[in-house]
Amino acid sequence: MAYFSGLVRSTLSTVGFGGPAPGFPYHVGEPVADQDDQAIWTLHKGTKREDQSEVSIFVFNSAQHRELLPLAKNAYKRFRTIRHPNLLTFLDGVENADTIYIVTNPVLPLRQHLRDHRDDQLTLWGLYKVAQAVKFLNDDCKLVHGNLRTASVYVTLAGEWRLGGLETLCSPTEPEAIIRTYHGLLPQIQTYAPPEVRNQNWATLDNGSLDAWQLATLIYESYNQPLTSPDDLEQPGCIPVPLVRAYKQLVLPSPTARGRVAQFLTTGTRPNGFFENEFIHTNLFLENMSIKEAGEKAEFFRQLGPHVDSFPISFSVHKVLPELLKTLEFAAGGPQVLQAVLKIGQRLDEDQFVTSITPTLIRLFALPDRALRFCLLEHLGVYVTKIADRTVNDVIYPHIATGFIDAAPAIREQTVKAVLVLAPKLSKSTLQGDVVNALGRAAGDREPGIRTNALVCLGKLDNHLSNVTHRDLVGPLLVRGLRDPFPHARSAALMAVAATSSRHEAKDLTGRLLPAACSVLLDQEKVVRTQALKAVQNLLATVDKLASAMPDTAQPKTGTDAGPDRVPSEGSLQEGWSGWAVSSLSRGLTALGTNMTAAPLTHGAAQSTPTTPSLSSTAPVDVTEAKPATTRKTIPPTAAAAMKADDGNADVAGDGWDAIGDFTVDDASNWPSAAAATPGSSHTSDWDTPVTSPRQPLATFGASAAPYQTGPASTGNNGVSVKDDDFFSTGAFLPITTPKTSSLSGIKPASTLQQRREERKLKLQQHREQKLKKGGGLGAKKA
Repeated sequence: MAYFSGLVRSTLSTVGFGGPAPGFPYHVGEPVADQDDQAIWTLHKGTKREDQSEVSIFVFNSAQHRELLPLAKNAYKRFRTIRHPNLLTFLDGVENADTIYIVTNPVLPLRQHLRDHRDDQLTLWGLYKVAQAVKFLNDDCKLVHGNLRTASVYVTLAGEWRLGGLETLCSPTEPEAIIRTYHGLLPQIQTYAPPEVRNQNWATLDNGSLDAWQLATLIYESYNQPLTSPDDLEQPGCIPVPLVRAYKQLVLPSPTARGRVAQFLTTGTRPNGFFENEFIHTNLFLENMSIKEAGEKAEFFRQLGPHVDSFPISFSVHKVLPELLKTLEFAAGGPQVLQAVLKIGQRLDEDQFVTSITPTLIRLFALPDRALRFCLLEHLGVYVTKIADRTVNDVIYPHIATGFIDAAPAIREQTVKAVLVLAPKLSKSTLQGDVVNALGRAAGDREPGIRTNALVCLGKLDNHLSNVTHRDLVGPLLVRGLRDPFPHARSAALMAVAATSSRHEAKDLTGRLLPAACSVLLDQEKVVRTQALKAVQNLLATVDKLASAMPDTAQPKTGTDAGPDRVPSEGSLQEGWSGWAVSSLSRGLTALGTNMTAAPLTHGAAQSTPTTPSLSSTAPVDVTEAKPATTRKTIPPTAAAAMKADDGNADVAGDGWDAIGDFTVDDASNWPSAAAATPGSSHTSDWDTPVTSPRQPLATFGASAAPYQTGPASTGNNGVSVKDDDFFSTGAFLPITTPKTSSLSGIKPASTLQQRREERKLKLQQHREQKLKKGGGLGAKKA
């Protein structure tokens, strides 16, 4: 192992690994694997020290191959003096006592490329490029190459072939041409030599027959295995059929009858020739684009997009893409060029995309060209995933945001659609601030399509927004969208409501969204009705879920003792509307109750006037044993006057409450008559029986009923015992009877009272009929 390590260090030192001389602007790297043993040069990877760009460096070690030094020096001289697009691009070089360095663009040996990345389109295009280079040397420079074979051809990163191997390049008319002296020293050159050269007949060098034969060997090896003998050329093997005839012309034994390289190109470029295909046409147009007319360029770019996908990836990235980007930088080509660029960009990894395409896209977003902006927005999903989040949020989005207020509706609409693609790349502050506000403005745009798309975006972006943003911005916008005159906008709002139903607060869910969604259940458009039904079902499912998690009641648990905060019993709640109505009646007659007083009356004695509690008093119930001898049911003049006044005020039309007369009133015929109440009569009225315990009062709706005091109330005029609980338990006015004793002053005859009852009964009946005609009824709420 130590021996091999020392050998490697010695070799690297000999070839100058790491740099041939101080100040050399290139760093010599490791040699390329799979070196071609037919070449006299060792191909190394290299980098430029200034910008670390990749290069290829050909190294010739004169100490090891001293006999080949003239050939290496000739190649070095020819590379420095001859330039052609199809020759290896000479960048720099240096020659010292032991080593020669030639720096070119990054390339690989053709033999390695054919083994690893064989492609028929690139092979045919490579043959065309090499034939063009040989034609240039033979016809324009009057030179002969003499070393044309696979080992002399190299492939660029784009897959294009470049001709090298200029070791024997010279003029055949020179007296001491290097090809005559050193041609035989090239490794395995006799396998590629034509019959006349193998026979040492150099007289025909000036007509290009040597290079035509060697071009045939290159065609053979491009489609078959490496050549082992000149006899292998007699069988075309896998050479394409359109190319076979021209190939056979190049391998004719006679140098004078043999075809020339120029003839080979002419034959191939004829209509329907073997060089006539879309791939070669594209390459030729790109190479001559600077001299093409504007109309020709527009037509070319229009047809380029569909064919880009069929091109080899290396060629598209390293050859087509740079030309297209150069065109875009000069604001030429328009959307057609951009579409082709983005198609190629899809085949790049993230690093390549950021390096080659992203800078151009940023410049294009800043341009005021609406056609380019529309194309950029339309294909945003193709490339935005390959750009860093920070670049999208800080650099690209500010340019895109200007489209929300653009004068062109197409730009505004495409900008709204682009938000969905940009959302994963934007920061939370941008999403919940600029983006939501912009979508809110778009939801009120005058174009219905823009409004619809804005609502769709709001529904899909809701998961990226905070609860506060959803509550304050998204919810109101969706409710407003349900009232949009455009049917598809309403449908989009309903879909958004259904998609976001789980995020709404309970009060918004039942107070705003459900009523708004229910309002379009019978929309005139079927698509809206369908979406409305789905939305309502989703909302109701959410409501059911929330309701199932709620407690049975919000009231705190209390004891069974009666009190102001006691919850009404089941029996009182079943009273329904009648309980509510009786409570309303009791409140209407509070004034009457406050003026009615009663006290035990002793005949012929003076009467005092004690303080009397009102009917609405909430004092504890005082149940006492009434005394029949001293308690009489009668009514004082003040109470009669109050009832007379109440006859005209009890049922005021239009007061918003139901008529008091709607409740059942006992027939007057069943009431005790005045004749039966005369002094000395043996008739005893049912009303004279004192009440020993109060009846349970009816509870009002929604609140517990307070007990009323039922003890006898004293009056200043008559000995009348009025039991308040009898009034509320019967639901009607208390019946009024005259005492069984002798007539008292101030009491009207029974016939007058009976007449008044009849009048009141008739008035109540008329009022009830009017209410029924107007459509009113019991249970109407007070306005």
